[in-house]
Amino acid sequence: MTAVKNIPTVDLNDYTSGGAAARSRLIETLGGGLSEFGFLNVEGHGIDPALIRTTYDLWKRFLALPDDVKRHYAGDVGGARHAAERAGLGAQCRGESERRSSAEGTRTAASRRSALPSTRATRR
Repeated sequence: MTAVKNIPTVDLNDYTSGGAAARSRLIETLGGGLSEFGFLNVEGHGIDPALIRTTYDLWKRFLALPDDVKRHYAGDVGGARHAAERAGLGAQCRGESERRSSAEGTRTAASRRSALPSTRATRR
C-alpha cells in the first residue's frame, strides 16, 4: 500500500511575524512542496474567505460551460493572448487564435463574455 502524502501548508505569518527558525521552516516547506507537488496550501495571506469561496464557485461555473464556449476565451483580447503579447510572446501565440478569429466573423468579444457568469463578488 502506498503512503498518503499531504500537500504541504505554509503560514505566511511565520515569515512576517515569526523568528528566524519559523522563517527557515517556511522556506524549507515552500521549496519542498513546490519541488515535490508543484504547489502548496498557503495560510495567513489575509484574503477574505468569502472571496476565496466566490472564486471557487465562479471556476466551477466556468468549467461547467460547454467546451465550445470555453474555447472562445483561449485567444480573446484581454485574455491569455493579450497577456502573452504584453509579455513579448505574441508571435508564438498568434497562429490558431487568429485563424479562429477570422472564421468567427462578426461574433464579438463582448458576446462571448456574456456566456460567463458575473465576476462581481456578491456580498452576503
